[in-house]
Amino acid sequence: MKNSASRLFANSQAISLTIFGFCLCLLLVPLSFTSRPATAKTEAKDAINSLTRTEARAVSLVEESADPHTLAAAYYRVGDNLRTTLMLNNKSPHPAEVQPTLFSLSGERLDLAPVVVAGNSFSELDLRAQIGDNPAFQGGSLQVFYRGHDLMLGGQLKMVDATRSLIFDEQLVEPAAMFASTRLEGVWWLPSPRSAMRLGVHPSHTSWAYMTDQLWQSDHNRLCACCFQLFTSST
Repeated sequence: MKNSASRLFANSQAISLTIFGFCLCLLLVPLSFTSRPATAKTEAKDAINSLTRTEARAVSLVEESADPHTLAAAYYRVGDNLRTTLMLNNKSPHPAEVQPTLFSLSGERLDLAPVVVAGNSFSELDLRAQIGDNPAFQGGSLQVFYRGHDLMLGGQLKMVDATRSLIFDEQLVEPAAMFASTRLEGVWWLPSPRSAMRLGVHPSHTSWAYMTDQLWQSDHNRLCACCFQLFTSST
């Protein structure tokens, strides 16, 4: 009887230890699962903070290199059958704010609404829609202003007369970088006696300019020459 009592006591102790161990496991398992979300939240927060710092450095880099640039086109015209458009091409991965400005033939200034061109994208403006019925700006010159890297923004002015199958396009250039010489040359051609040619001249700076135009034939005979003075932003 004594041995049976001893075995019964030992078995009861083993059962108690087993139950205690099982209960302890049940208590520890929820704790192990509840600690993981906290760790995941911490890791996600660290990742967001790291991304925020990276974006801040990128924005800071863009702001540090935001040099002012002005691109210009010598001549534009709207009206009649012409569809005149200005295309702006942003070659950077960041959005660019562009300020287009029109100048009438007499030098009056018209600032259009700023345009935001998305990164690695382009935007096209219909100048007729922008100008409306304003008679002073049916023709003249234009320029666009932006801040950013050199050659970050490209521009092209296009005038299309679909009824006559005519097209004229001009790439916008930065006068400070392109016009280092005081002499400009170009080629002209009239396909028939009924054709006409117009020469548009616009000063590349804000002060007046004194110019001499000369027209030559292919055999080097000078047809005509004229001298005139251009005032600020006139064409």
